[in-house]
Amino acid sequence: MKRATITPRLLSASEVAEYLGLPLSSVYDYAKTKRLPSLRVGRDRRSLRFDVRDLDRWIELHKAAERQRPSDAS
Repeated sequence: MKRATITPRLLSASEVAEYLGLPLSSVYDYAKTKRLPSLRVGRDRRSLRFDVRDLDRWIELHKAAERQRPSDAS
């Protein structure tokens, strides 16, 4: 019997940095300023995690915003 591979839904900050191609410090800054969706988990709510589905929506939102911006071509 084959075992299914489970893809984690919640990512750590370092996993998000790799996923988005951002420096780790930017991931923390964006989460702190609510520019990137995140949540605190754990007993003391100190562990910062990112829902991969929220990140994918965030990416799509930003892609749509980029398409709507007028080009800077003169």
